[in-house]
Amino acid sequence: FHTMRPIARNPDSLSNAFVWDIAEDAGDDIWFATLSGLDRLNPTIGKFTHYAPQGGDRSAGANQLQSLHALGGGGLLVGTVDGRLYRFEAATGDFTPVTRPGAPPGRFTSIRLWYIGPGHGNRVWVGVGEGLFALDTDTLEIVDSIMPSPEIPMGAEPVRTSLRNPDGTMWFGGGGAGLIHYDPATGTVTTLGHHPDDPSTLSHDVVR
Repeated sequence: FHTMRPIARNPDSLSNAFVWDIAEDAGDDIWFATLSGLDRLNPTIGKFTHYAPQGGDRSAGANQLQSLHALGGGGLLVGTVDGRLYRFEAATGDFTPVTRPGAPPGRFTSIRLWYIGPGHGNRVWVGVGEGLFALDTDTLEIVDSIMPSPEIPMGAEPVRTSLRNPDGTMWFGGGGAGLIHYDPATGTVTTLGHHPDDPSTLSHDVVR
């Protein structure tokens, strides 16, 4: 094992010891969502390059990152602890805000942007307290959603993991609902949860 940590007065080191998510792009560079912004590691030379959605104080909420997802063409989707979603272009270093109707101005959600994960085709799923939203990776418009319900609570415990099935359906975990199975073709949502009286059910309703 080789440990990488922030090193004072070394601008080529990791910017913050708190790393919430990791993604690898098509060029084999590795990206880290930290509490001081976005870090890019060139694994060949072992040096980091640092980016921040907003200038100035790197500890500000808009620069504290929570989630990452690598897109084609060198881009990333980047989620922050204060509910912002950005499309980041590695070639230019530019962060472009992605907003959602009903969210606070300039934000995608009113709370932490917990999760970004792949869907089928040109879709990517974003898990927030208000629900699960599928974005078109070209336009970044919302093209599908799964909203909270008594059977699918989200709120402060939104979805944080997912799996694509070969048949085109999706599994999601989190939110205290156990496992969420979704068929985009029919819009059917089913859940598999924990039942104390049945040992053959899921061991716990929180899946991360």
